[in-house]
Amino acid sequence: MNTMIAPIAAHNTATANHTNTTIDASIDQHLLETALSPRRIQPLLHSFLSGQLPNRAASTKLGPACHILDAKYEPGKRCSILYEVGAQMIIGELTWPSKADTNAAHAPRLPTMQLYPFEQDPNMATLPTVMDGAAMRRILNECLPTCATGLEHVVRCRATLLRYRLGKRATLRYDLHLRHSETGVISKRTLFGKLYHSAEKAAAVYQEMQLLTAANQGDTLVMASAAAYIPALPMVLQAPVPDTAPLELLLQQPPNAHADQLARVTQGIRQAGAALADLHQSTMRTGRIRAVDAELEKLVRRCRRAADVSADAGAALHKLAQALPAWRTRLLEWGAESTVVHGDCKPSQFFLLPADKMALLDFDHCGMADPASDVGNFLATLRQMGIKQILKQRDPALVSAWQQWLAKLENAFLDEYMARRSCAASFRQRAAWYQAQALLRKALRSFARSTRSPLPDLLVQEAWCVLESL
Repeated sequence: MNTMIAPIAAHNTATANHTNTTIDASIDQHLLETALSPRRIQPLLHSFLSGQLPNRAASTKLGPACHILDAKYEPGKRCSILYEVGAQMIIGELTWPSKADTNAAHAPRLPTMQLYPFEQDPNMATLPTVMDGAAMRRILNECLPTCATGLEHVVRCRATLLRYRLGKRATLRYDLHLRHSETGVISKRTLFGKLYHSAEKAAAVYQEMQLLTAANQGDTLVMASAAAYIPALPMVLQAPVPDTAPLELLLQQPPNAHADQLARVTQGIRQAGAALADLHQSTMRTGRIRAVDAELEKLVRRCRRAADVSADAGAALHKLAQALPAWRTRLLEWGAESTVVHGDCKPSQFFLLPADKMALLDFDHCGMADPASDVGNFLATLRQMGIKQILKQRDPALVSAWQQWLAKLENAFLDEYMARRSCAASFRQRAAWYQAQALLRKALRSFARSTRSPLPDLLVQEAWCVLESL
């Protein structure tokens, strides 16, 4: 591949010591396609990690596998891509010059690509700090209530990165050793910190977590409490929910598992439905409004941009996005309402507890909306799991068994939820419409990660099937 690479100023962090690298596309006009292809970009990323210029010999050597974890694309402006190479994450930032910056009137506007370690995410300047245990020990001693009052002192802090979302947020686990000021006894404590790109966002999440904890949670739902808010980072600290088991792990049971195991999965799904019903019956109110019309407009814009990358895939996405509003007025006829919603409801957010309790985590997208949107998103995730079996399994009979099993779980979840809230029968139509909308969102996200994957088209087809059932 003919690509020039020119190093620019180095930026050291607590966990990485790389030189930022700019890739000039003045020779290669297909840099975007290369950047979105893990196979083609892999040699360049290996060269970046080794600090060497790429060459033909290096490009033939196999190294750690490359995966695209996230991507955001604005045609003609920029494309941010999060790569995973082995155990390391790298950000690739493509930018296009403006028309005014192009020398000749008809000269092609060719992008350049900058590579840098994820710790240098420009939208999260304090990421190196929150990943540094020594730095966080000092900060926690100032911000934790028991430490600020002198009752305890953090003597050791180990930071572990759990999740990272490009330009948006990062979740870390902090394992602390605290010394009691009077007795000198050392105790252990674990906290989870969520770092946000915006102080406004972090403050809203912290306030909503406090309100949700104070509100009546019902018979099933349990939520983690906020331990502290650190505006300077900005980060929300959360206390752990003990003795939890992830619902998502249960869902990995194949449809031919033992009957007792399948019954446990079904029970877990029903508990999730009951817990979500508890949330939607909460008396809590928030100022964040998740308007469905704004969401539809956003989807149309994103689908239109996708067409600039792939005409066929973009057209399929855009057609579905334009069709969804046709049912918009029917939502009121089907009993549309407004309650507090989770906003990103899916199995990975639910954790089973003893005594048939269920913890619900991650309220980053919490707000006021139709509760059917949460239900639809959960159902769409189960449907997506079934669709992925088409790409994963070679045996059509096993694929069919998986999809039938997940369809039963969809019904179990919806039946339990509706029974807990005494929903009218028309709630099913609302939930189905939101399920189709959620499938479109998932298709867009999948398309951003891999423009050539067959998964987006399969998700769109499934969304049409859901709409046809209305």
